[in-house]
Amino acid sequence: MRCYRFTLFTMILFIGIIGLNGCESSTEPGPHDGDPAQQLIGEWIGVFDEPMVGPMEMDYDAIFMDINATDFRMVFFDGPDQVTGLVAEYDFDGASEMIITFTHAWLEEEADWVQVPDEAFGEDEVLEINLSDDGNTMVITDPDGLEFSVYKRDLSIPEAIAGEWSGGGVLLSIESTGDLEAMTPDGRDSGYLRSIENVNGNDYLLLHITESDVEADGDCSIYKLFAFELNPAGDELTLHAGDMVLVLNPLEPAEGDELVGHWLGIFDQAMLGPGDKDCNAIYFEFDETDFMLLSFLDSDPAAGHKGTYTFEYQGALELNLTHNMSEEVYGWVASEHTAVLPMRTSSDGNTMYADGPDMQSLEIQKAVRDLPGDLAGEWSMPGASLTIQATGEFHWEQDGGVQSGTLWDLGEVNGESYWLINITYDEFLAQGESDYYTLNKYELNPAGDRLTFWHGEYEFVMELET
Repeated sequence: MRCYRFTLFTMILFIGIIGLNGCESSTEPGPHDGDPAQQLIGEWIGVFDEPMVGPMEMDYDAIFMDINATDFRMVFFDGPDQVTGLVAEYDFDGASEMIITFTHAWLEEEADWVQVPDEAFGEDEVLEINLSDDGNTMVITDPDGLEFSVYKRDLSIPEAIAGEWSGGGVLLSIESTGDLEAMTPDGRDSGYLRSIENVNGNDYLLLHITESDVEADGDCSIYKLFAFELNPAGDELTLHAGDMVLVLNPLEPAEGDELVGHWLGIFDQAMLGPGDKDCNAIYFEFDETDFMLLSFLDSDPAAGHKGTYTFEYQGALELNLTHNMSEEVYGWVASEHTAVLPMRTSSDGNTMYADGPDMQSLEIQKAVRDLPGDLAGEWSMPGASLTIQATGEFHWEQDGGVQSGTLWDLGEVNGESYWLINITYDEFLAQGESDYYTLNKYELNPAGDRLTFWHGEYEFVMELET
């Protein structure tokens, strides 16, 4: 059973001497006139230069409040991410004393708001509330005299950025209603978006995620807060997420069949690739509707995915995964997952660009998958033999073990030749039937009688038997 203990004193105490950034008003704050609840109704935001420690000892540097006639919601952010939140009912004792009764807390592990027992919050809190004469700045003072300020701002639908955007591994689809769908290689979030203008000189986007297979497993309630800029031409949207800057551009329509074929990318360094596995090579295979994605680390399989795809816009390759490669069975297992990869193709259709880790651009070349051709023959070296048929079937024997399957020649990438092997029988790892792939660099001498190939750092030099 979880034990909760929250008090407003704890919250305000850890807010401490805020040193508010941009806490300015045209007039000095003073006690408000009229019905105080009516004057408070609306949305309030504060963004601070330095991080503070708030409820549940969570660091935060921004706060958002949504105040209704009888209750309010308070959300705390660290960078773009929600770290906690509180919901409370309130009433007034006189013109400026606010009586607070907390009812709910936001918990990260639940990705939602949780009702907690009355005793978890302790006694009701009394706060002194003062509004500036223009009603746009609220200074809240707790019983110990500590203060913090928030600013009233209207939330609006960001119609200027409605459309399809991509960049940095993210695809955003923003409707004119503010409804949003965000897709990354990890999955999909959906919810709605509102803009907040001129907070300490910056404009902000407030995202409320209501369904996610990235942040949660289905329905949820998660807020995100981003400072943003839209350039005058309206074709570059910049989001600030903590220290990270994400630049998005409008999507361009893609040709329906430009991905059809085979693609191979060879990289100088290992990176975090599909399935969150390190890899230094990626292979794609597309027909009109289906795809196969394979990644390799030093020739060995790292991850694999199969399924269907759509490529309606440059920069947004949407994959509907139906199978994943499994190391346990050295084959494929059923899976259901949707991901969007930030892929786009060159004007000549021969290069695919992908946004990789740290926003670097990865190049994947169009490859020609072909039969072995000159590689066909009987090859041998001490302790091992390799038979390659002209039709692609291969048979490998080494130290009494056997592998067999199909070999395709992928030609040259970056000036070096590669082949792709589908191993369907394996006595070394799978101990029988299998369905996995390896990728090897090879060289064939001009005379065609010496074949050298590499599996990772291991070099195999074989002679053609005559």
